[in-house]
Order: sequence, then C-alpha cells, then structure tokens
Amino acid sequence: MGVSGLASWLEEHGQDHANLQELAHGAEIHIDGNGLAWHLLLAKRRSATQKLDEPAADPNAASVAIRLAAYAAFGDAVDRALGTLRRAGLVPTVYLDGRATRLKAATLSSRQEERADRWERLQAAFLDGRGAAALDLLPEPPMMLDQLAASVEAAGVPLVRCDGEADPEIAHAAASTLAQGRQAYILAADSDFCLYAGVVYVPFAELSLHSGAALWPLHEPPPPSVAAGERVVAVARCWRRLDICEVSGLDERMVVVWALLGGNDFTGGFPAAAWGAALAPQLGDSAGGGSRARLERIREGLASGLWGMPAVDGDEDDGGLALVSCVESAQLREAVLFSKALYEHGDLSGFPLDRKREWDEVEVLPRRGVPLQLGAVALAEVEHGNVICRHRPGASSVESGAVRPRQGCMPWHAAALRRVLAGERVPAQTLPAGALQAMIRWDDVLVARSYQAACRALLRSGLFGAVLSAPSQLFDGPSFYAICYDERQRHPPPPVDPAAYGPPLVPPLLSPPPPPLPPPPPSSPRLPRAPKGPVPLQAMRIRPVVTGTQRRQGSGKCAECGGKHRGEHDDSEEGGGSLYCMPCWRAYAEQCASAPPLLPPSSSSLPLPSSFLRSPPAPQRTPAAPPPTTAPMAPLPVDAYADEIVQRARQHRVSLISGATGCGKSSRVPLILLERLCSSRGKVMVAQPRRIAAYGLYQRAKQVGSAGGKVGLRMGSDIRIEEPGTRLWYMTTGCK
Repeated sequence: MGVSGLASWLEEHGQDHANLQELAHGAEIHIDGNGLAWHLLLAKRRSATQKLDEPAADPNAASVAIRLAAYAAFGDAVDRALGTLRRAGLVPTVYLDGRATRLKAATLSSRQEERADRWERLQAAFLDGRGAAALDLLPEPPMMLDQLAASVEAAGVPLVRCDGEADPEIAHAAASTLAQGRQAYILAADSDFCLYAGVVYVPFAELSLHSGAALWPLHEPPPPSVAAGERVVAVARCWRRLDICEVSGLDERMVVVWALLGGNDFTGGFPAAAWGAALAPQLGDSAGGGSRARLERIREGLASGLWGMPAVDGDEDDGGLALVSCVESAQLREAVLFSKALYEHGDLSGFPLDRKREWDEVEVLPRRGVPLQLGAVALAEVEHGNVICRHRPGASSVESGAVRPRQGCMPWHAAALRRVLAGERVPAQTLPAGALQAMIRWDDVLVARSYQAACRALLRSGLFGAVLSAPSQLFDGPSFYAICYDERQRHPPPPVDPAAYGPPLVPPLLSPPPPPLPPPPPSSPRLPRAPKGPVPLQAMRIRPVVTGTQRRQGSGKCAECGGKHRGEHDDSEEGGGSLYCMPCWRAYAEQCASAPPLLPPSSSSLPLPSSFLRSPPAPQRTPAAPPPTTAPMAPLPVDAYADEIVQRARQHRVSLISGATGCGKSSRVPLILLERLCSSRGKVMVAQPRRIAAYGLYQRAKQVGSAGGKVGLRMGSDIRIEEPGTRLWYMTTGCK
C-alpha cells in the first residue's frame, strides 16, 4: 500500500537517518484501523534476543490463530495493543475505511484478482494434500474488521467510521492538531503518509515499546518481567516530508513528483507510455530489479537534473517541466491532480467517485423452529439455504446471503457450529503443535467461510439491533475445525464396500469392447432405454443392473455442482438417494454428444433422467460398420495465430492467450504446441476446473487424426486413461 517500493527504499537508505525518537507523553495517535488489523494478522514472532530491525521469519502463534478466524484471540490482540499505547501515555483514535473510493478502481480490481488467485492456489493445495502447509494463503477472516470495531468500542477508544477512505481524514486530523501546537502522530502501514504536508508518520513495523531493559513490538504482549504498573515508553522512527527530502536529496516539490512517478495507489496502475514521450523512456522497467530499484532510478534522474525540475502543475518560469502537461492520458492526469490535492489536504469533492459500494439490504425469511438469533439464522442459511436474501442496490435480482460451499453442510459441520455457538471452545494449548492444521479439510474451510459470510451480512444489516453479537461470540475457527474432526471420528460416514463397484472404473483402452447384454425376458420389468452418448460422471461405475423403477423427482443440492435445483434421486441400493440436477445432465450431454460412451450404458444402475426416456426404443437393425475413430481438424479462429503462438512460446517462459469462447484455446492450442514445439519427450498438461470440461475436451482432442494415442485423461478418484505414448493430458485441478 502507498508508494510502490518506498517502504523498502527507506529501509535501505534511511537506517542512518536521525529520526528515532520517544513519542511524547499525552500526544494524540491516530491509528489506521484497517492497517492495524492487517498488522496483527501478518505479524511475525521474534526471539527475546532479536532486535526490532532484524527480520522475523517465524509466524506468530496469535497471527496463525487469527488467520484461522480465532476472533477472540484477535480481539485480545487489539485490546492489548491499545492498552499498551495508553500505558505509554498516548491518546489513541481508530479510523475505519468506508465503501466509497475515488480514482482507485484499477488498484481495487488488482487486489481482487490477487485474492482470487490465492484462493485458487489454496484449493489446489488442499486437493493435493498440502493444505496444512498452505494455510498462509487463507484470506483475511470475513468478520475481522467487525471484531476490531467491537474491541475498540469495548475498550472505550474513539472509533471513526469514514464514508470513504480513512487516509485523508486521518491526515487532516493529525495536521490540525499539530497546527494548534499539540503533538500528534499517525500510526499506519501506508507509506503515502510520508508525503502528506504537516504530519508525522509512524509505521507499525518501526514502533517498539520499552520498559526498563525489556523491549517488545506492538503486536506482542509485554514480557513477564514488566510489572503491571511499570512505566512504558513508546519509541519509533517518525517520518515527515522533510525527512524524506533529506534522505532522498530532493526538495519538497520534487519528492511529490518522485512518488507520483514511482506509482501510488492512484498512478501506479498506468503503463509508462501514459506519462508521455518525454518521460516514458525513463520510467520503463526494462532494467528490472523490482519497485525499489525502479524508484531509485527515478530519484537519480530527478536529482541529476536530466529530466528537468518538474512540478506537479503550474508555470515553467523556473525552467522546470510541468508534470501535468507531459501526461497524455486524461485519466492519469486526473490521478496526478487528485494525488496533489490529497497530499496538500485539498478539497477532493470535485473528483469523481469510482462507485459508492453500499452494503446490500438483507432480508431474513425465518424457518420454522429457528430462533431469531443472529448465529442461529446464519447456521440455518448455511445448512438449509433460502433464509438470508440480499437485495443489492441497483440490481433487480435477489441473491442468497451466504456463499454456499460446493460440498454442502454435512452433519458434522452443523453439529460443530452448534457446539461453537453454545460457547464450546478448544484451548489451543491442548492441541499438539501442528495437529490442528492437519485436521482441516477443504469442505471445512468452505463451510466456515460460508457461515462467517452469513454472520457478517447479518451484523451489518442492523436487523438485530440491541442483540448485536461480537464475532468472537459467534465463531471461533480453531475450535470449529477441532470439533469437526472430533465429530467425524465419533460419527464417521458409512464405509464404502469396494466390491460393490466391481472391476476398475475404466477398462484398458486396447481391450475389446464388452459384448452386448441380451435383451431382458418379456416377464421382467422393462428397463428404461439408455441415451446415446456418455452418461454423467457420477454414474460411471460398473455395478449390477438393478431392475425396477427406483427414481423419483425432488429438489436439493446436486451431487455434481452443489447448487440447489430440481432433479431426480437415485434410490437404488448403491446410489443411496443422491440427487442430480437436470442442468448438469444437459450440459454434459451437450459437451460430449459426439463422444462414444465411456462404459456400456447397462453397466450403470443410476436411473436416467426422464427427459432422456421419452422417445420409444429404436427397432433392431443390423449394426453398421463402426465410424472412423479419427477426424480431420475443423478450422478454428486460433489456427490463424498458430505461428505466432509457437514463436511466443519459444521466446517466453510464460505466455497468456486471450480469446473468445470456442476459439480453440483449450482444445487446439495444446495440440499445436504438442506437434510444433515439444520434442519427442515433451509433455503438455491442460488443467480444467470441472470433470465434465476435462472429459469433453479429452474426447474432442483424441478424435483428431494424428493425436489419438497421444491424448490422455486424469481425474479424481484415480481415473487414468493413458498409454505409454501419451504426451498430452487433460486433467482436473489437484491431479498429479
């Protein structure tokens, strides 16, 4: 956050700067609440002999628990930090960001993409069996800021909820206090505060507490040697704009230009070409080295005078260069002027809002027997659905309030949530080191996030008013995961008999097709006719044929997509009443209609949907000669770019291909790379998020004339379709 690379640049070049001082007793300290929450979440543990300026590599035990949504531990950390600042004689005020932003859409979009990427990597780690080692990829707990607000208010510390970003209000309040002759500091983790006029900025990482010979950072409790009434002193590096000028060798006007060229939250998302022909060559990142090295190159160029003496705006009487006049992009020009007004405490109301992100209006449709308590309503939403409805401003549709897990809320999840709501907690000291991480499963994570999302929607709706609960009373992540593990051990799901599934799931590719089954005798009940083409993946099992109609319509969570739809149950002994929705069947049939069935239709006991059974059985005919197994390539739009794709793949380790749906990105590009780029030992892996997509692409690719034996398939449940000469695999996420 802040100016890209400035914090690390100051660590390298500002260590010898004499700005380490004791914070004045009785001074105001204005705290960025969002920054405090992230500081406690990402804190590292330090040894007793380690200096504060030495990097800490071990994760703090409290921060690991907070990452797992231990809201009580997070609340204790917030209360402890505020109490320590008060013991040091400081007067804290906490600010929280609002939903409205200005000229920050690109930055917010980039952060959202980064969160989505981390979530995908976390899912892949769990599916690969590496979930315990990848918990640092977990996003922040959904109710983290709600717990921070509850803890701040419980501690009696003033809490300011801003409509937009809190930074301008924090800087204005601190500058006003300093202008009145009283001391004030800004405690945050945003290097932008170094550039605000008339403020004193203290980074979280550079604040330490002292009492006698004891020394500790803000996110850790005082050592046992510090008595309860002993005096505490806060010491920190205090940064003003003048300090940045002394370290960088630039004047105040040049420092602001340096930060804007380096890229803050408003100008950092623009390419170098947007700055104009005069500055683009100097701002290019061709030399590499990261944001800190790029910032240093810009500083050297400004200090040497090779770029002129640019001002943000104004005249050029001093021989300088007006930065605004160089910018060719209108959006970047507006971002530059906005940043200048921001750093000078100017009026920002004239700049457009990205969009005022209002909270959704929440409506609760109570179920019979569910008490009107916040936790109970959230549990009913996750367990049954259709309890919390969100009315999004500006949208005509109504959406479910909780992000429902794909796997569904299993009985042990509901039992664990009820025990947590009843106040049951598992002390962390009762679990061996690393034992809790090994207990967590992916479906546990999904249910926990869904429940917390429902609780957050209810907390911010204001529907429960006086009976508002703190997040620490509604959920405790470590306890939930430990209780889920206990419930699974006490009430395990019924074991599956492997003998009931017969021979292996997929027969060898080179084995002859099984002989057709004889027609049933006239006296036996008539079996429904199997459809042409493949059957759903859930039904790809070789089991004895179960005669009689064992199908009924119903609604619920589909065993394939997890959505709540109408469909048909499999009430056979092997099917166990599983429900499959019609959209999943239709989507599978549309994608794989031209592919031969993976198994004979009669090898599955799953009744077929009624929409496939309406046509009468076809008359017996003499079987025609089998069609050829290969077909020529049909032209696709991506074929026109085959040479360019191969050339880019040879020149770069990573290449991104963007194209419309159906242009051949997943089906044709792997074949192009396999035939024209890979050597005889090269291999191509194509990952797909769903089994249906992976199987459909495999069927299409293997029908191409020259690729038949080179294409394979790997999916969950140890499904492998491959030969010794296979070099192209379509697979689902998590397969090896």
